[in-house]
Amino acid sequence: MAWFSTTIKVPVSTLQENATKMQGFAETNADVFDRVYNSLLCLKGSGGWQGTSLEAIVSATEKNKEKFGDTIEELQALADYLQKFVTEISEKDEEIKKQINSVG
Repeated sequence: MAWFSTTIKVPVSTLQENATKMQGFAETNADVFDRVYNSLLCLKGSGGWQGTSLEAIVSATEKNKEKFGDTIEELQALADYLQKFVTEISEKDEEIKKQINSVG
């Protein structure tokens, strides 16, 4: 069996860019996470806890929208951003895979 080794060169700037995006995402959305967490604590503490499924949480939050403010919209925006971020990372992964395949 032959063993071989390849080196894949990923620009440091690409790694730094991805790290910066992830840090920025965490800092930008920290307040959203706090609000969602606090909303869930309110649900649990008020006796309105309907289970642990996401559907139950969303349902309970929608029923108490005046109490929780714009949490649903913030969650949707967060989900949209996450999907975009995951898509970008997947595209980068595909580029790296192509580089690997072109070497081998």
